[in-house]
Amino acid sequence: MSSNQESASQWLGKRIAEAKGAYLAASVFTVISAASFVVFCWYLSEFAAAWVDKGIVQPHRLLYASLFLTGRYVFAHFASQFNYNAGNIIVSKIKKKIYPLLLNNSQLDSFNCPIKTVSFCQATGRSLCIYPYRKRQNLPLCRTRVAASVK
Repeated sequence: MSSNQESASQWLGKRIAEAKGAYLAASVFTVISAASFVVFCWYLSEFAAAWVDKGIVQPHRLLYASLFLTGRYVFAHFASQFNYNAGNIIVSKIKKKIYPLLLNNSQLDSFNCPIKTVSFCQATGRSLCIYPYRKRQNLPLCRTRVAASVK
């Protein structure tokens, strides 16, 4: 192995670094979501304490608690979306790098290389599944079958 080749972990580390901004945004939204939940608990406990100890119902405290609970879920949703986008960034980079190598350099049969199974039919607009046969059956290497029924 030459010294200029990068290891798999170095290569993946570079792809993760490209998604660092999305992961940072997700982390910020996660912290804000957690803080919103803490404030929700604080307002809810004040409402409950005033109601149980003094018999006073303070609806504005319950309203504030509801708003912070809503904020908790909204911020958690945004954190989830940023995490999903960061994962998609990494996966798209891996697909761009790895799939062409697998498809162009593959001399394997269908059991060892199932990557060559999806194609797109321009005529019908549907996806096609290409199932390579095993060579020992003396059949053509590939047979095309429409995955969805064509009307």
